[in-house]
Parts: sequence; C-alpha cells; structure tokens
Amino acid sequence: MGHFDNENNIIEYFRCLDDKDLWPLNTDCVEILECIREDNWRKWKDSSGKSDLPPDFYSEEYSVMMDVMRIDDHTHKNKKGKKVNHTYAKESMMMKELKDSGWIDLIPKGKFITNGDSGLQTKEDHNYTWYKKNFIDVLSKHISKIDNYKKNHPGYKLVFFVFDESSTYFESLNVVSEKDMVVGNKLSAKPHIHFLDKSFIDVIKGSEVDYLIWFTPFKKDEIYSEFPKAVILDLSDLPDALIEYTEIRMISNEV
Repeated sequence: MGHFDNENNIIEYFRCLDDKDLWPLNTDCVEILECIREDNWRKWKDSSGKSDLPPDFYSEEYSVMMDVMRIDDHTHKNKKGKKVNHTYAKESMMMKELKDSGWIDLIPKGKFITNGDSGLQTKEDHNYTWYKKNFIDVLSKHISKIDNYKKNHPGYKLVFFVFDESSTYFESLNVVSEKDMVVGNKLSAKPHIHFLDKSFIDVIKGSEVDYLIWFTPFKKDEIYSEFPKAVILDLSDLPDALIEYTEIRMISNEV
C-alpha cells in the first residue's frame, strides 16, 4: 500500500504545513482549520477503517465530520473501460522493489514515499481533461453518500478534504500543438486557479457539504508559488468570480 493510501498520513502531511501555505477564505473557514490543526486534532476520532461507520473522521466536541478523498490528473479509463493510472502502477512497482530488497525491513518505523515516472509523453501520462473528470467522478461518488454520513452523525457540519496530486496547469492564449510542447518553447498563458474553476466548483456547489479543504502540495511553478498549498472554502459563501477555462487550451507545466 502506498503512503497516501492511508487517510491518516494525508492529514498528518496537511497538519505540517506552514500557516503561509493555507488560505481559509472567511472566518468560519479559519475555525474549521483551527479545529484540525495543532493539538485540536486529538479531539477527533478515526473512523476510516473498513468496519467503521463513514465518513473518515469526526469530532464530537466540534460537531464536525470529515471525508478524505484522493484525486489526480493521471487516472483515466482505457479502451476497455478499465480505470488505469500508469504513474501509480510505476510507484507500486518501485515500492515492491524496495520491499524485496529488504531496505524497508531495515527501517521498520520509516516512511517510504515513491515518486514514479511512467515514461509516457505528457498528454498520455496526465492532462487537464483527465484531471477534471477525475475530480468530478470522485466528488460525485462521495456526495452520493452524504445521507449516510448525516444519519451516522446528525447535526454535524460536513467537510470534504480533497488531496489533489495533480501538476500545475495553465491556459494557453492559443490552442497548443504537439510542436509547441517542446522543452524551451515559450507560450503565452495564464495560470489555472483550480479553486476558482467553475467546472470543478459546480460539482460541489449546492450540495450538503459545508466546507471544502483542497490540498494541492505538488503544484509547483515560479508563478504558481503565489498561490497556497491548501484552500479552505465555505460552500455557503463561494467567490463570485468563478472562471470558465477552455479545455483544449489547458496545458501542464510538466512537459
């Protein structure tokens, strides 16, 4: 099992972030953030086990429950309709090699994280279309379970925690050809502000989710460094300025 297959490891990673890397977008979001951070996390109970009642975590003291989900820009369906992720497959192979080598046994309390490269061309490895569809599919699946969450914890506020492993994206001012996707070529483009992307936000807008924590630790770029690693959205008080991006002009910074 990969390190981030465990919801506790994701939350631990999030809780180690510096305050400057966090954007709670209103006062209520600050309160949600504070009840997860620092020593307040000990007031939560882990219900992420297979035999536990969902969602993944809840706090009786704060009357808040939280479901954790993972998304990326690699996962897609192949021609047979089966979901595939070549990067995860590579990382699983790397982890198996580590186990077979005996290194993991030498450091029993160590934390091993693999970073695999599928070896595929950018668009065949990850792209905005897969990213958007993966986000919509994963969140829709969890939204369909909300009645069950509320039955298990009536009256609790609901937080969706999205661990987003995608790369940084930009919208080119023109349609990008394969020839343009050469390392060193300069393109005129604007950064993809994921938490203002209308196509993404529309999925969860109007649902019974109260807050969205959107954690994107792997989005890296000199321009994108101005943005936080995690945004906390109050879904009853969403920004008005949502952006509609042109899908065919979206490009990853990883060429």
